Amino acid sequence: MSGVPIHRFDLDAIGAGLVVARADDELRRALARGAAVVTAPPGTGKTTFVPPLVANLLAQGGSGSARHAGRTILTQPRRVAARASAARLAELDRSAIGEHVGFTVRGERRAGRDARIEVVTPGVLLRRLIADPELDGVGAVILDEVHERSLDGDLLLGLVAEVRALRDDLLVVAMSATLDADRVAELLGAAAGDGPAPIVR
Repeated sequence: MSGVPIHRFDLDAIGAGLVVARADDELRRALARGAAVVTAPPGTGKTTFVPPLVANLLAQGGSGSARHAGRTILTQPRRVAARASAARLAELDRSAIGEHVGFTVRGERRAGRDARIEVVTPGVLLRRLIADPELDGVGAVILDEVHERSLDGDLLLGLVAEVRALRDDLLVVAMSATLDADRVAELLGAAAGDGPAPIVR
């Protein structure tokens, strides 16, 4: 990150009218544990509200001294969804795509060095993990649409859980509309040895 002040997202504006924004306090309590599972029906605003909330928590140091203002990575199962999610968040933030919110998909990258949120496909994040297993510079990973089972997605969930075991400062969130939340919560919690991750329904 450069010497530019860390950007903070306007959660009141972004969360206006979103059902998930009503769970702000519960989400913050769950995220304070370092990992969380969020499950809610489509259209409630998970993908819109949770990433900027997480990015803001990292910017203020989270709930623990080990937290730092690293980038928040959000995965989307398809390239079209990754681009659309980044464009929507940038629009709500009233910023240019790539400035505070960017994306990387195969063959295309629009994420400036100071971008707080970067939306990627599972394949992109897998390649990064292979090249940099500790995800240097990343403060949080949000795995969205976890119910859309794929080889990349399943492998990514396991690998990110392992990274969390190595890095107690890495915030990990798994989100889905329909999800075996208890199983995923146990996986994320077991990696850090502190019991199942909190579930926000």
